[in-house]
Amino acid sequence: ALVASGQAVPADAVTELKALQDSDGSWSFGTAPVAAGQGDTNSTAIALMALDAAGSHSADAKALAYLHTQQLTDGGFPYQNSSTFGPPASDPDSDSIVLQALVAADQDPEAAAWSQGANTVLTHLRAGQGADGGYAYPGMAENAFTTSQVPAALVRTPYAAAVHWTVGRGLPMDACPTATPPATASAGPSQIATPSATPTATLSGSTSSFTPS
Repeated sequence: ALVASGQAVPADAVTELKALQDSDGSWSFGTAPVAAGQGDTNSTAIALMALDAAGSHSADAKALAYLHTQQLTDGGFPYQNSSTFGPPASDPDSDSIVLQALVAADQDPEAAAWSQGANTVLTHLRAGQGADGGYAYPGMAENAFTTSQVPAALVRTPYAAAVHWTVGRGLPMDACPTATPPATASAGPSQIATPSATPTATLSGSTSSFTPS
């Protein structure tokens, strides 16, 4: 967030985040390093993006090595490639955030190194989109939370990258026009505008009514 807003990143923050990396290259959702195999792809991806955005790449190699061990044969990524909670399954949330981390670390997510045969994280992510455009976590219905994570990943934009989605397209700055009573306005309290080719407004005393065409 500091990088994205143009602020300096405190050196102590970088040092603290690097110190939380686990022995297998992962990070976990916690306040202290955990044993190998207990980290997760989501925490690792977020930490990796943060460090790379801050200009610190010394943790990249171990983090990328860990992410390699988490990729499944379908090309996607699970929260954890572990059987602790049942067979691991790739999910669009993890796919998206890992894909963004790969880009942040100057990796090509479609390169042979990140391919499982013909499958990559991108092919898995694209294949998971519903007919109406939404995405769902395995076993759940499509939802806005999961779907909202996908677009930035598909355009390969990691956290902290400065992106203006409508670059070159300014928003109109015109103020709403001030309504003026038409010449035929009456003093009656119940006058209603007659539909016309364009929306019109009529005023009657202190009461106004609007009828679109």
